[in-house]
Amino acid sequence: MPTQPVLLSPVNKIHSMAAVNTSTTSLFRPTTVATALALCASINPAMANDYSAWDWLPEQELNDQQRCQMGTGCKGAYVEPIADWPDAQLPPEEAALHAGANQSSMTDDLVELNGEVIISKGQRRISADSATLNRLSNILNLKGHVEVREPGVLLRCDAGQINTNNGLGSFSNAHILNHDTGLRISAEQAEHPSEFSFTFSGARYTQCTPDDEVWVISAGQLELDQAAGWGSAEDVVLRVKDIPVFYSPYLSFPIDERRKTGFLWPTIASNNGSMDLSLPYYLNIAPNFDATLTPRKVGSHGNMLEAETRYLNEYSFWTLAGSQLNDDELDGEKRWLGNVQESGRLGEYWSHRIDYSKASDSDYLSDFSFDSINTQRQNNLAQTGTANFHSQYWRGQVLVQEYQNLDDDYDSPYKRLPQISLSNQSQGVNFSPDYSLSLQFTEFDHEESKEKGGSFDSGQRRYAEAGVSFPMRWAPGFIIPSTKIRHVSYQLDGLQASEDDSPEATVASGSLDMGLIFERPFSDSSYNQTLEPRLYHLYSDYEEQSQQPDFDSKALSFSYNQLFRDSRFIGHDRLDDANQTSVGVTSRYIDQKSGLETLTLSAGQTFYWQDRRIQEDLSNSPLSQDNSQLATEIRYQPHANFWLNSTSLWDTRQDKMDEFTISGQYNNDKALLNVGYRFRREDPDTSSIEALEQADISTVIALNDRWQAMAKFQYDVAEDRSLEDLFGIEYQDCCWLARIVYQRAVKNVNSSSSLDTERDHKIVLQFQLKGLGGIGNKAIRLLQESILGYEERE
Repeated sequence: MPTQPVLLSPVNKIHSMAAVNTSTTSLFRPTTVATALALCASINPAMANDYSAWDWLPEQELNDQQRCQMGTGCKGAYVEPIADWPDAQLPPEEAALHAGANQSSMTDDLVELNGEVIISKGQRRISADSATLNRLSNILNLKGHVEVREPGVLLRCDAGQINTNNGLGSFSNAHILNHDTGLRISAEQAEHPSEFSFTFSGARYTQCTPDDEVWVISAGQLELDQAAGWGSAEDVVLRVKDIPVFYSPYLSFPIDERRKTGFLWPTIASNNGSMDLSLPYYLNIAPNFDATLTPRKVGSHGNMLEAETRYLNEYSFWTLAGSQLNDDELDGEKRWLGNVQESGRLGEYWSHRIDYSKASDSDYLSDFSFDSINTQRQNNLAQTGTANFHSQYWRGQVLVQEYQNLDDDYDSPYKRLPQISLSNQSQGVNFSPDYSLSLQFTEFDHEESKEKGGSFDSGQRRYAEAGVSFPMRWAPGFIIPSTKIRHVSYQLDGLQASEDDSPEATVASGSLDMGLIFERPFSDSSYNQTLEPRLYHLYSDYEEQSQQPDFDSKALSFSYNQLFRDSRFIGHDRLDDANQTSVGVTSRYIDQKSGLETLTLSAGQTFYWQDRRIQEDLSNSPLSQDNSQLATEIRYQPHANFWLNSTSLWDTRQDKMDEFTISGQYNNDKALLNVGYRFRREDPDTSSIEALEQADISTVIALNDRWQAMAKFQYDVAEDRSLEDLFGIEYQDCCWLARIVYQRAVKNVNSSSSLDTERDHKIVLQFQLKGLGGIGNKAIRLLQESILGYEERE
């Protein structure tokens, strides 16, 4: 089957298949013969039950080091004999010829060797019952138990003929093994007529081990052309457990990474009980230009066509993808999705990127996507273009951005048409003034703007920020005083005559950040302990901003890191007022030998010396609390494959927990476990903070060396309902694998009632013959997106 390799730069492929492994053997000149034989076949192997003839040793005969090198699910390994002949460490072209036999004779130009013939030249070793060398033609004829060895390659045959000048020749009843990939080939006749071509008659190929030969591919005739990178096969049959499951009178296929037009492996899945089948067809148009067309049968929805094209030039890489369902059999609607992606560079300082997606309707992703639940639940599709400038001292960006709203329960985001930003890069020189400057101009628009008869503000916003800090850092601590001034102004559209269409505000602020670092050995252990108190005072003027719109400002969720920020908002529409002091302390436990930060404990609180009048919603009353919640963070990682993180917000005024999260992961060769729990109490003062209580657990467990189970559960404790259930099972041995994943998830996580919860059900199947390819790659993508840390076993 044709492969679809990447072009000359990394890309995200919509469709891909398992690549056929390749190998090189200098016995037949540089070649990928093991890969090329991926579609061979049809004689009964003479050595089918003679495992030792294939250098195969069962697990009980392996030493500890050899067992560690066994493949996933294998019950043994290929073990090459020790190369103990003269000059075995040298390449053949650098070594002398050594020959030996029980008997030898020479008549004119004919040399005959008989009985335990051994011929070696560096890493190459040939043995046979008898051999004849014509010194004029340099033709070597071998007969009886012929064996040719090179590093990683074994060839056995009944008889062979090799031209010692060019390595060309032929072999009868040949058996070839690549130790690294496990590819085994048998052929009635193998010919090497020219430097880059091979011909096999009555050939048989498998990557299964001799003790468990599940599948075999056979071909009456096989021809390989290394110069072109392609081969062809006639009378091809695939057998699984000796049962023919596929036949083709003719096939062409790649023998290296070069691309060729043809069908890729199909994918099979089920969506809400309906079968989903895709059959990609790959078009190799040019070295820098290709395409994939995918007819897809989507259960009860009907027939869909997907397409993807990729183009690479000197300056950029383009991907255009889309899909269309002309007549949805469920509702008669036309369904489609389009995506354009581009990225590239211009010179040393400029880069650019485009990511534009649009769908026919809000249910497209949930109906037709097999990505993670989070992807299927996207509220918006991005439509973005950026040009970026980045030098040692400056960085800038021109951004054009829109979104397609996929959920009517949420307001559409603002369009930025365009947004232009420029800022300088901090040089971070100690005991030297560090100047900062940030400028931004944005044209905001909205599909329901006041200018168009809606209720949303629109217009221009200009923002400027200038400041200076003087960092003073020593080994035991630091002091960093800073000051800055922020200015924002607007030119708004569609307002009433009585309204101010050009509001503005200017706010000055200053901060003082101080900290100490103490360190000592911790008791009699191998750890050092630090104690790092930190004090941060922030003052920011108040200026009335009631006429200003809110295009992109959001209040940040409070946390330990928020203690030391100079603003409680993101975005530039709210210039917050402040007169507050934050006190925090961190203690670290550091392993003296490894330098690993095993345990980190942090706690802190902010004290407010005046009310905070600027809020996200300016109509709300000022925040009058004297102090913030007590914020804590705990990070524990005793070794590389286990970590535990926890955060909390404790309301010291009401003596109650407002927020608590804990998450952890344990990962080793046999198991992966993720756990998480999050609790959040509703904040009556901030309408954007809603109550939440959820728990999740995900795991991957190797039941044995062949079977593996995967599962994920996400539960909404507050609503007493399951949000997502995922189950998977996998079988894998040396030569094939099968993987099936089932996922059930609620359609709308914001539903206020669990009684009428609608759920999506998906089943994704993957089947692979190792070294040949297989059906389905969506199961791997789904598991990687749903289970943190999941990796495919090799």
